[in-house]
Amino acid sequence: MNPSPPECSSATVEEFLRALYPEWLEKTGQTLPRQPESVERPSSGDSLPADPATPEEQRRVITSLPRRPIPSRLEHPVAVILAGGKGTRMASGVRQKALCPILGRPALLRAIETYRSFGLAHFILIVGIGYQDVLACVGSDTPGMTFLYQEEQLGTGHAARLAARYLRLQRYTGDVLVVMGDKFITPRGFQCLLRDHAARQADLTISTASKTAWPDSGRVVKDEGGRILAIIEKPDLVLSRLLHDFYHWPEDPVPCQALLDRALQYWNRSEKWAKLLGSAFWQALHDYPAISPHDNRIHGWLPKMKDELDFPITPTCRLSGEAIERQCDRVNISAYIFKSAPFLESMERLRSNNAQGELYLTDAVQDLTQRGHSQGYRVFPSAMPHDYDIMGFNTREELEFIERAIVDKGLWAEKFQEDPIP
Repeated sequence: MNPSPPECSSATVEEFLRALYPEWLEKTGQTLPRQPESVERPSSGDSLPADPATPEEQRRVITSLPRRPIPSRLEHPVAVILAGGKGTRMASGVRQKALCPILGRPALLRAIETYRSFGLAHFILIVGIGYQDVLACVGSDTPGMTFLYQEEQLGTGHAARLAARYLRLQRYTGDVLVVMGDKFITPRGFQCLLRDHAARQADLTISTASKTAWPDSGRVVKDEGGRILAIIEKPDLVLSRLLHDFYHWPEDPVPCQALLDRALQYWNRSEKWAKLLGSAFWQALHDYPAISPHDNRIHGWLPKMKDELDFPITPTCRLSGEAIERQCDRVNISAYIFKSAPFLESMERLRSNNAQGELYLTDAVQDLTQRGHSQGYRVFPSAMPHDYDIMGFNTREELEFIERAIVDKGLWAEKFQEDPIP
């Protein structure tokens, strides 16, 4: 019989903090322990502050959450689950979006059960808002579960970077599954993702579905051989298209109401547009009857200039937002399998030079493909057998849609376990 794994990694507090949180240490001025010491006793979270606000409170949470050693090689991937976002549009009593119930069972538990059914045994949960609820739901003493606290909400790439640093500390060299905590995934879809990754010996495999089914998801740009070159997120795409229209509008000055109508035609999300365009320009569109792109007063308001709108897909290819929207019929539905080396490398190279000022996990695609000419990185899509094999939600309405789809389309786990992919 194999002995039970120890409760936490053998790294000291100093090693752990230096490896995972160097930016936080620099920003907060937290001092490291002078003497080597073991990692603090793992905590269930009950005795920790629910909303750590000070660096001292954050440190208590960061160093006290349960974490466990991961073997350097495993037969199945390590699962990295991002469960730190609060889901501001859910309008429910659940603080953590990943814990919202899907047909009576928390989304996070449903997903973990699916991954376990395929042999995955080691999990890294990135937690933040409502972390105590996640620990209580999953079980802080559950074998194979490591919890890492995301001290600041800086995007999916920032969350995944914590996991990458932990895996580097563990000297892990196997495959890494990266998924959002609010995903519903069928065994059929997960089996397809695993199978495609192994068959193509890919460095990164990304689940995709049709743009028609998921119009708000990132557009997948591929080359003629089917390899993925880039993923362009919806906010960046619509911002580029709208600003292109503004700079090339047939009238000068541009009627503000017409430009607002065009913005909502591209993306019917006023709250997103206010952030994408910036408060000054967004307010000007509501206050003025018309604005000229040649008016020097507005140049400081605009998030991008005319010559900054195209997307660099490869070193020799740039595409406009309109061209990307026209060419791309597949979208990213946010389930990824990396080989460890490209995962660890790409997470450290992420930058927040995008419309939302966040670290995008999807920017790893372009990082790997543009460097891949010399290093041989291969990024491929895994087209889901059904557009609804992987589903996520941001609103109560989307959660209700998932529940209806599970029932109406027969997406029950038992069905696919009995009738696996040939």
